[in-house]
Amino acid sequence: LESLNRRFGNPQTSTGPRASLVQLFGHFHATLMYDGFEITEEVAWKTTHEVFKYVFAAAALIQAYRRFQTCELPNMAAFDLVRKSSFSDPELMGFVQKLRNCFGHQMLLQVVPTGKVTYGEDFKVESALTFDRELLLSLKDTWNADAKSFLNKNKELNVMKIVAEYHRMASVLHKSYASASGVIHSSGYREYMRCKQALISAGNVASLGIMLQGAKQRGTDPYAHISSYFTKSELGQIYCLRTKSREQVDYMITLRDPLGFCDDSLRHRLYEIFDC
Repeated sequence: LESLNRRFGNPQTSTGPRASLVQLFGHFHATLMYDGFEITEEVAWKTTHEVFKYVFAAAALIQAYRRFQTCELPNMAAFDLVRKSSFSDPELMGFVQKLRNCFGHQMLLQVVPTGKVTYGEDFKVESALTFDRELLLSLKDTWNADAKSFLNKNKELNVMKIVAEYHRMASVLHKSYASASGVIHSSGYREYMRCKQALISAGNVASLGIMLQGAKQRGTDPYAHISSYFTKSELGQIYCLRTKSREQVDYMITLRDPLGFCDDSLRHRLYEIFDC
């Protein structure tokens, strides 16, 4: 799971080549609006670089699926169903896959930034990142049937729309494949996650012990600081419980120490500082 997140960019977070493409496209559009076309060439090469990374990341996703197949997982049939329902556009899939082959074995297909600025009563800026469709169609031995169909159906090859749709399909798979493949149900995965959480919890407990030294004597108000240690959603749940209560403190401990590293001594020091 983590290997795919590092390569592809976790679909639930703003990391990876897709996020970089969004930022580059936004920068290009804003520059057209205020400074004209001066960064067009720079954007062309930077976006080409990110598309290169994106299609190879997509290939990594395919390779991961093939490894699942060779592992003979007991839930493989269920995972196949999830994969087929998630990637519901075989023509787009074929195009992205063959695009990767073209980048890797034939030529680097440059992204073409296009823009139009209309002045007058209504100031309007139009922009896009595209592929040269005629150039792609001229590469006769590059595309399979699905990829050719995709090229023939789309008169404009808008890079952001292609990446957005592939990302949407990958996101659907990302939410389902760990369960569908049976990975999260295995004892090995459970133990791995426990070890990972243990490292985090042990660090939290050690840091907390140091911070609590002398906190009571200094008259520290813990409620003035908990927003730095909990998310907005977690704070909402914390404040559902009575303040200055052991129930509330125990809940906060559970949020940050689900494996129970906090001993009785540290717990009672927390009770003291929260006046409960």
